[in-house]
Amino acid sequence: MEEPRGEVLENGRPGLGRWGRAGVVAAVLALGAGALTWPQAADPAPLPVAAAATTPPSGTAGRPYQAGLTEDRRIRLGPPVEAEGRLPRLPTALPGRLSPDGAVPLGEDPVARALLLIQETREVQTTGPVFALGDDGRFRELDTTSLRPVADRHGNVQTLLDDTALSPDGRRAAFAQRDEVAVLDLTTARLHRWRLPGYNEVVSWLPDSATLLVEQEEHAYLLDLTTGEARRQPYPGFGTVAGSPGLHRLAGADLTAWDRAGRRLSRTVARPVVGVSPAWAKAAGPEWMGPGWARGGRIARDVFGAGQPRPYTDVFEAEALVVLDAATGRLDAALVHQGVDRMKGCCGVLGWYDAGTVMFTSSSAAAHRLLAWRVGTGEVFRVTELPLGTVVALGPL
Repeated sequence: MEEPRGEVLENGRPGLGRWGRAGVVAAVLALGAGALTWPQAADPAPLPVAAAATTPPSGTAGRPYQAGLTEDRRIRLGPPVEAEGRLPRLPTALPGRLSPDGAVPLGEDPVARALLLIQETREVQTTGPVFALGDDGRFRELDTTSLRPVADRHGNVQTLLDDTALSPDGRRAAFAQRDEVAVLDLTTARLHRWRLPGYNEVVSWLPDSATLLVEQEEHAYLLDLTTGEARRQPYPGFGTVAGSPGLHRLAGADLTAWDRAGRRLSRTVARPVVGVSPAWAKAAGPEWMGPGWARGGRIARDVFGAGQPRPYTDVFEAEALVVLDAATGRLDAALVHQGVDRMKGCCGVLGWYDAGTVMFTSSSAAAHRLLAWRVGTGEVFRVTELPLGTVVALGPL
């Protein structure tokens, strides 16, 4: 049966043609105001009892934390928050601690390539300052004075910066706006506006650094920045898996793959194992937090409510980072974040450092860090210390 098709917009105006390239977009990671506890869900599916870790759980100066295996050897228990500051660092282009203090205006000193973008979440009701860390190790402040706060049709305001807003080549930053998308060329400090009617909420780059997936609540669009053409996709917004030429959408338990003509190639059920209780998973599926990221046929994403209840309490231990097979939806590996002193949405995935290493955040009331997990070995590393209450978008590291 032929897949549904829709209109083509040329710089926001209805035009002729078939459905264009498809993709998916994820909701922005929302950080809470403090530590959070998890009420026990009905019919929980607890993790198997954990086995002893193969190395000391605190981590040591020359040796990474080795996440402890559970009885299901695909599932590992990550370091507690108090141990993260002692983890050895993964060598990257980032410094050990990030601070945009002393940043100069981007217009005075454009970057050749940005390693990351960062914005404080306390500025959510305004556009707030957004900073870019250049590959020369210095911060620039982006001029966002002409941009508006991002809101949905119900008036809910979110951060201007999405964690998928920096292009893979580190040269451009994209921002959702009402009835348009703003794209800032970081190498020239020039802002370009692309008309796209509606409550645009989230933007996500395709690997070519020339195509954007723009998300609204009920619609998703592919915006070609070369031609200005926007094509509506045959699925609603939210659920994007970023980072791969293969276009996937992960919403609830539904994992679908699409080609760039907007045709669905496959559909399967996501089976993360953790973060799922039998009573509600059949109807709603896992509660995903932040975007998914794909690489090499695998998808990494943060899932909520992944732990088991503490003895004699109804507090769930944590959420988890899961890696799924993109073709089958089956669990390849999981890293459960222990403890109840992190925030909901604590540990959003920010991309893959290489084919076997996932980059993710760990947020609590006391610390905000970028960590890395080597999926095959279970090793966990510290990458950099982030300012408290910030959202981050990574570029090429």
